[in-house]
Amino acid sequence: MTDYELLSVMMASFAGAFVFIAIIGIAVYVLYGMSHMKALKAMGYDKAWAAWVPFFNTYALADCIPETKENVDIFGISIPGTVFKFWWLIGIVATWIPVVGSILSLAINIIGAGYCYTSIYSNLEGKSKDEVKVVGYISGFVNIVAIVKFFTYKK
Repeated sequence: MTDYELLSVMMASFAGAFVFIAIIGIAVYVLYGMSHMKALKAMGYDKAWAAWVPFFNTYALADCIPETKENVDIFGISIPGTVFKFWWLIGIVATWIPVVGSILSLAINIIGAGYCYTSIYSNLEGKSKDEVKVVGYISGFVNIVAIVKFFTYKK
């Protein structure tokens, strides 16, 4: 096999892998949008279409939960609801911090999304937050859990 043939095979392999990853990414995005739109509608949120808009979908998750009308109490810290709705923006800004920024951003995103998912699960399932807290925070880290749970709701 010549160098040219080897290069051609490698380029074709990378192109195939890129197409495969792009298809998986689009499928996950569509499933995320559909499931979260269903959950936002079930929560009575009037802008359920926001599930399809990047960044606005995380704002909508925080905006649809009743706690953000007042103060949100996370791990004993009281945060004004208006500030909590922008938890995702704090996670983005945290990535600019050298060395620990990525880890801090991940923690902020897990806590913010986990709190939102916990509240949504609690409301839609009629359970206490303590009963759904673990799966809520797992959903904040692994979004496929939230996608599956939202699709299983009858509402």
